[in-house]
Amino acid sequence: MSRDIKHDKKWIHQPLNELSADKKGDIYKTVIENSNDGIIIVQEDKNLFCNQKYLEMSGYEKTDGAAYTSFCASVHPDDRNMVMENMLGHHTGKQTPSRYEFRIIGEKGSMVHAEASSTVIMYEGKPASLSFIRDITTRKQIEETLHERAERFQLLADAAFEGIVIHDRGEILDCNQAMFEMFGYKPKEVIGKSVMRFILPESRELIMRHIEAGSDDPYEIKMAKQDGATLTMEVIEEAIPFKGRTAKVAALHDITDRKLAEKSLRESEQRLADIIQFLPDATFVIDQEGKVIAWNRAIEEMTGVKSADMLGKGDYEYAIPFYGVRRPILVDLLFLSDPEIEARYDFVDKKGNTYFVETFIQAMYGGKGAYLWATASKLFNKDGNIAGAIESIRDITERKQTEKALKESEDKYRSIFENAIEGI
Repeated sequence: MSRDIKHDKKWIHQPLNELSADKKGDIYKTVIENSNDGIIIVQEDKNLFCNQKYLEMSGYEKTDGAAYTSFCASVHPDDRNMVMENMLGHHTGKQTPSRYEFRIIGEKGSMVHAEASSTVIMYEGKPASLSFIRDITTRKQIEETLHERAERFQLLADAAFEGIVIHDRGEILDCNQAMFEMFGYKPKEVIGKSVMRFILPESRELIMRHIEAGSDDPYEIKMAKQDGATLTMEVIEEAIPFKGRTAKVAALHDITDRKLAEKSLRESEQRLADIIQFLPDATFVIDQEGKVIAWNRAIEEMTGVKSADMLGKGDYEYAIPFYGVRRPILVDLLFLSDPEIEARYDFVDKKGNTYFVETFIQAMYGGKGAYLWATASKLFNKDGNIAGAIESIRDITERKQTEKALKESEDKYRSIFENAIEGI
């Protein structure tokens, strides 16, 4: 089957950050910057990214460089070990809580109670923690007050930004004003009704299990607003005395934006992985440290080395399937600019940040050898800094053999023709 080489090259040479930006779009950026939760990316205690909400929580300005240095500097000293253990534990596969609470010390000494939900992503070729930080200061204040002075619940609850519901086994006894505003209902449409009226079908079984078990564990549900719109809510409940009986007070936090951001990030990562995975040419990607972060299907077929055996490897490991030894190859030429490396190739051309070469490698295919065409380009992050490099390789042995046969045929007939003229 024929293949449009120009089309292939377009995908090969285009930096990954450009592909990602084209896919994400303005909607995704708006969700991040306008989220009600702080969103940060931390790598080895360095705060690489934080959105406007997190800056507000920590008391920093966008122009303040301190916001992008040590993450732990803004964490309460008593909480630092726990926070870093939870954030970094995911990197090594350690079982750590996916959700935990800690305290943020603001630039001017203010303290914010926060709840974090962390997951691991690859950021510029290295593991990093993507964390969603929620300001739960109001909730903490409410919880403490409920324990000490239950009779003041309504006053404090109405001052909260989260929705507060008091219910008895699903029957709604009371709500705060934020709850009515959040969902667009009037008190008479809610009080005395079953919570199931406002829960989407896919979440009803979950909430029933929590009601029947009397569980205080947080959970997530989908609820319907009065206008039919759907919100994803996180619910945290606790038993309290209420008007002579034991009821449950539930704090409902709208995490719809957070869920959309998580989904967008997952889809973006998957799209990038799919682009590389299904490129028709054998392709691999290294990070700034020279470690392999992508090894696609085509290169698995060419070398016989599975991606699981190559990912994360450095020290020129990617050269062994081609040359049998560890040594710099084309992708390293982008950073080394070594004439000795260039001399190993039959043909070398450079255009901007991209190299094109052709060479014969005897060690390929069990010693049968193969002519290979390869191209390598630098990859840049969103700030224009080098993030790694990508190399794509194509077996052109058949083309070379055809060219050789054609030349031999031309030489043969030229010789016959010249000899015939001499005979005449």
